[in-house]
This record gives sequence, structure tokens and C-alpha cells, in this order.
Amino acid sequence: MRTPNTTALRVKYLGASNTQGSRLSIAQLNNRKRCIISYDYRFDTMGQIENTLKHCPSVKDWNIIVDNTQNDSYLVGLTFHNNSFADLIMEIKAIN
Repeated sequence: MRTPNTTALRVKYLGASNTQGSRLSIAQLNNRKRCIISYDYRFDTMGQIENTLKHCPSVKDWNIIVDNTQNDSYLVGLTFHNNSFADLIMEIKAIN
């Protein structure tokens, strides 16, 4: 059964380099948009995902589908309010 108001995010940890601190790459899979946000050292990666999503007004519910820590990535399933697809990347950019 297909649910019309769901999508997934692929979140990947990007370690620090000589010129930049650690970051998270977040890709919304239904529209192939992506952004990179600064890593908030108050949280671990899972905590930062949770903190970011709880501030996105269109997100109704979410859960971790795949925790692939070997590759520093996570697949997060999302359900939106109002049976619509939100542009989460724009929401994430606005709160970060």
C-alpha cells in the first residue's frame, strides 16, 4: 500500500576538514533536493536529526528506517500533515 504523504530523508555525517567544521548533508528523496547544515555539537547525529525535524512545521511523524553508521548515514521516513509533500529542505534551511 502506498501512502501519499510520506517521503524519506537521507542524512549523512560529513566530518571536519582543514577549512570547515563537521556538517550534515540532508537530501529529500522525493524531490532530490539537498542541503548541508552545520553540525551542532550539543547533540549526537541522531539528536540533531530529531531536533531539526521537531522544528519543521510540516512534519507530522518520523522514524529512522536505516541506521547505517558504518557509512555515517541514516534513512529517515517522514509523514506530513495535510496529505501534502512539503519542501523540507527549505524548512531546514530556514531553521538553520
